Amino acid sequence: MLRPYIGKKEYVLLCLPGPSILNLKDKKKFSKKFIDKCTIIAIKNSINYIKELDLPVDFLLTNHQGGYNKINFNHLKGVNKPINICHTYGNPKYSQWDFIINFKGKEKYDSFDCVDNNLDDCLNFKEENNELNVPNQHGSTTILELGIPVSLLLKPKKIIIIGWDLDIKQMGYYNRTTIPNVLLDDQKWINKIIKNTSNLKNYIKHHYNIDIYKVSPIQKINFPIFNSYL
Repeated sequence: MLRPYIGKKEYVLLCLPGPSILNLKDKKKFSKKFIDKCTIIAIKNSINYIKELDLPVDFLLTNHQGGYNKINFNHLKGVNKPINICHTYGNPKYSQWDFIINFKGKEKYDSFDCVDNNLDDCLNFKEENNELNVPNQHGSTTILELGIPVSLLLKPKKIIIIGWDLDIKQMGYYNRTTIPNVLLDDQKWINKIIKNTSNLKNYIKHHYNIDIYKVSPIQKINFPIFNSYL
């Protein structure tokens, strides 16, 4: 299913539903020249915002938790619908997936720890018993369970990420509760990811020879800003 897209476009534009994607008021923020070079991947309900910008979506990636419940499923229908990929973590409520990945990962596997130790295959799907094994990232979010692994399979020259912001002050779409100790745990988790994104950038360059960028300075991830999208 991915084969027609492998190596076809220079960029992967990987979208999450954070504030930086909400700040794109109109599609003129992305030039047609840039979009024509992109395979566009939406994670969970970021597809709603991308469609509001009248941009094409090639893939939707999701599990069945969090922003999954905010997806406008009308975007998954019609002639120009994206390829829909989910894994089986959570309780599926939508049956018309194009590709389902069984969730069989190790319970406490953390791909950031794997990346920090520069081990092989930290971000790859693994085939076991004729099934794809998706590691449980243990709090590292769907971008590492599906977003970056699928992007790497497409073999672009650059991965450009928007909406992965990791700013606790702007994360109303993420915060589960207002209980102080839980918010503190969220902040510790976010700080860990922000710190580890520097190693993630270096790991992807070393193992895959792919550069990775962010679009906006409000994104806290430690990637350089990609300015050639206007």
